[in-house]
Amino acid sequence: MPPDEPVEETLEELLSEISHTTEEHSTGSSGPTHVLRMTSTSGDWWLFGFRETKRGWALTECVAPSLDEAHPHDLMARPYAKYFRPFLQHVTATAHDPPNV
Repeated sequence: MPPDEPVEETLEELLSEISHTTEEHSTGSSGPTHVLRMTSTSGDWWLFGFRETKRGWALTECVAPSLDEAHPHDLMARPYAKYFRPFLQHVTATAHDPPNV
């Protein structure tokens, strides 16, 4: 994200520093939320929440740490949405209709 571009590591290098866990949270009548937590070796973390709907999987939350630990950044809200929302929606849409290989 600007002004910290360009990323000089390869995707493989970036992913080698990430660990992940998954969990399921019961939320009542709207069904469970499936959570993907990712943590890097540097201590950065990201949380993605998904819920299965009639139209497929929907991204319900996407957060990352902030300097104020009590209030993480919502990557689907301003000012981050213009950078992350198109990518995350593309990933979710692709998961619904994967390309034929």
